[in-house]
Amino acid sequence: MDHKAIFDSFTGAIRLRWKDVKNDNQTPNLTYYRVVDGVKVESSVSESSEVEVTGWMVHEAVVKEYAELLKDALPIALRAIAIVENTHVAMQVKMEKKKGVQKAADAMNVDDDAAARKAEGEAGKAGPSVQSLVDKAVAGKMKSLQAQVQKLSIGKTASKPGTKKSTSTPKAKPGASSTAKTSKKVAVKKSDKPKKKSDGQGKGKGKAKAKIFEAARFKNFVHTSPGVVVPERLQYELSVGLKYMFHSYSYKNVIRKAYNDFERRLRWRLKFSFESANADKYFDPDYEVAKTKKKVEPPRLPKWLEVGLSKGKQFVETTIASIPEQEVRRGAPDIALAPNASEIEAFLKENDYVVTLTDKNLGLAVSQRAWIIEQTTRIAALTIDIAAFGVDEFLLSKLTPPDDEHKVPMFYGPCGKFVSKQLKPLIRAAPTVIHGTKDLVQKLSKLDLPHPPNGMQYFLVTGDVVAFYPNIPLHECMGIVKLMWLKHNFEKDMMTYNSTTERDGAHLGHLGSQMRQLEQVFNRCLEVSSSKLVCQFQNEYFLQKRGLAMGVAESPDLANLYGWYFEEKAHVLTDLRIPFYGRYIDDTLAIVLAHSGNEVSQYMANKLKFDGCQILWEPGSFRLNFLDLTLSISGRKLEWRPFRKPGNHMERIPWISGHPLDVKRGTFIGEMSRLAVLSSTFTIYLEALQGLVALYTKRGYPRNEVTNWVRKNLRERWEKRLSEKDDTANDEGVLVLKSHYNPAWNYFHAKELGDTIFKYWLEWYDRADRGANNVSTNVDWPRPTVNVGDLTAVDGTLTSEFPDTVGGTLRLPDIRKIGICNRRMIVSRKRTRNLFDLTNLWKKMVLQEVDDNEVSDRVSEIQLPGNSTAGPKFSVNARVEMRISHDENIHRRSPSPNKPLFG
Repeated sequence: MDHKAIFDSFTGAIRLRWKDVKNDNQTPNLTYYRVVDGVKVESSVSESSEVEVTGWMVHEAVVKEYAELLKDALPIALRAIAIVENTHVAMQVKMEKKKGVQKAADAMNVDDDAAARKAEGEAGKAGPSVQSLVDKAVAGKMKSLQAQVQKLSIGKTASKPGTKKSTSTPKAKPGASSTAKTSKKVAVKKSDKPKKKSDGQGKGKGKAKAKIFEAARFKNFVHTSPGVVVPERLQYELSVGLKYMFHSYSYKNVIRKAYNDFERRLRWRLKFSFESANADKYFDPDYEVAKTKKKVEPPRLPKWLEVGLSKGKQFVETTIASIPEQEVRRGAPDIALAPNASEIEAFLKENDYVVTLTDKNLGLAVSQRAWIIEQTTRIAALTIDIAAFGVDEFLLSKLTPPDDEHKVPMFYGPCGKFVSKQLKPLIRAAPTVIHGTKDLVQKLSKLDLPHPPNGMQYFLVTGDVVAFYPNIPLHECMGIVKLMWLKHNFEKDMMTYNSTTERDGAHLGHLGSQMRQLEQVFNRCLEVSSSKLVCQFQNEYFLQKRGLAMGVAESPDLANLYGWYFEEKAHVLTDLRIPFYGRYIDDTLAIVLAHSGNEVSQYMANKLKFDGCQILWEPGSFRLNFLDLTLSISGRKLEWRPFRKPGNHMERIPWISGHPLDVKRGTFIGEMSRLAVLSSTFTIYLEALQGLVALYTKRGYPRNEVTNWVRKNLRERWEKRLSEKDDTANDEGVLVLKSHYNPAWNYFHAKELGDTIFKYWLEWYDRADRGANNVSTNVDWPRPTVNVGDLTAVDGTLTSEFPDTVGGTLRLPDIRKIGICNRRMIVSRKRTRNLFDLTNLWKKMVLQEVDDNEVSDRVSEIQLPGNSTAGPKFSVNARVEMRISHDENIHRRSPSPNKPLFG
């Protein structure tokens, strides 16, 4: 055996793979600089103030591994050949034994078989004998064995290029010698059937399989609650993550449907915009009430505007026609790796399991139904003072007594949203409130710590407000917030007030009637959305008796303002020993000047207190974790880097998900921006990016694709990491085509559609100013006319004069004055069905499965007030039969359609 030939053959394959590996394992070559007298000079890492990427090089560990593999290539190859040859010999021996058994069976039974057929006569011709069935079974086994040998063979004949491997053994006909028939069939096959020419169709199949294996790297274990046992295979299925979106086939008509809807909405927008110059001034989408859509014909527009819309429609149809048919017919990729939804559903239902998100967003978890119910009840009993509330009392509280004026029931949702929007300016003005990780980093970046006194050091310290929401005194908090809101909105018009009534929002003097009305609305909405809230769990109703409610829109705002009230009162921001302080809801962070860590926690405990709440301060340290950051301080130098919670499975969108490529790329680039914010130096940022590339590679993303995204966006993401959005920028807004994810959108360009419509409109008005449209005979440039369709009540300030065909002028709606042509055109695509939708459905089926008979029994037992054991059952006429002793509205917390019941 020629060792050189073997070595050349194997190392050739290794070198081909090396080209891909070295491109996927590039590390930056960094050059460090410091500025001396305004000139950049190279320096060490510790003394540098700037760093640049001057090139890319292959990672040293990968180069070393490649060299070691080349050294071991020949021994590995020889060992592989020996294994294959031994397997080949074993298969040959097994085949010879099978042939011997077959021949012996033929010799012993050939005479008996012939006699039996002669005795059976015509009846024997109707079907095969037992012996022929045995022959057929043996021949079939021989066929499979020969096929396996051919695959394992590495002989000279099989290795010669262009040599056709022998075909498998055909089936033997009943009543004949299988050996003879086999040899005859093989001979015919070799001589009569022409050899197939190599057309290269088989090329690339190995790479395709390799891509599937790479895409399957996401498989991992999932979190499980106590007592839960999930087979390893199903854990791998679920580890795809709840964000996995099922694939959909390309459907051209989604573009046409989206444009028709866009055109209808655009017509109405133009009509309303022309009728009032302030059409959008008083509209707030947060207060929009969904109404049943009526099929009303959209308004007609002037002819020149209609032409622009027709050109947009023509652009859409041209785009649809350009989508190749193979794209429409092509099936979903990576379908073999998609989770088996039906199998997972059957397993969960059979075992009463549910799939939920974990508390700290560590990934999905599988839990027992009984365990979730038990834990929910226990937590509610520990953290929220709730009382069981009878269904009968709840229902009757919604009914107006017969002699009273009808009251419309008010629920917490809309009121909570109104209060939250009213409080947002106060939240933005509170300097101690941390609005997120980026806000925290921006504040820390501007921090300049002075030199500490002798014997003292800067310590980092965190404090946790224990059970913040349930422990806040509700009425005291509402009084504080009412006063803050009044001071913020009406400070110029308020009269002096008594400081002793500061908390309960006492009478603040005479206010204007409009202000008083707004105050009354705010106070009533605050009462409705925060007090007497009812929640339902396991067919039981519970009334919250104290604290703030989770899930209500204004609860975070009330908690933040309640904390800010005491922080301002303690003068925590002006304390020279506390150069920095911030709080994110119930988590606080401070930098404190002290002699020791224990002194820090004691100082903060004495400095800051919230009425009704307990703040647990950790001992001061030089390194700690807060939000998504790991903070460290050394002297006056503060540094931070990304922090990952232990046990986090990092369930990013897998590569096999049905999300479009631009969404996956945007998600990755967004994570690059996030890591740039979480890194105080460029070196830390590069280290974090290596982990990000490894994470997405683990989720099945091609490494070269991810590496290209890093190279193209590395510098830009770093330079813009702390930039703030300019609210004063000239942005007229957007116009949206509403649709859902579909591969057909890969061929559509929203900007080109906008240019097609708006550039035509602008050019028509420019020509109309010059009178060029009056002499045009081109249907694309219609003449100005007084027929403006349904735009009959146009605001005079939104019109302009244009010359007509007889030397006069026409006053027509001018689209340039409403600014709609300056808006950007975008496509808003909703996601289609994902694994979260299915698990949420399965969860409800498991958690809310109640026997119909039990429900009927419970309803029949409902009694009217004052009748504990007897009396008429609850009925529709109960409102006129009984009078309720109180007129308070009890407000039930209705479930949100977009939020799961648990998790």
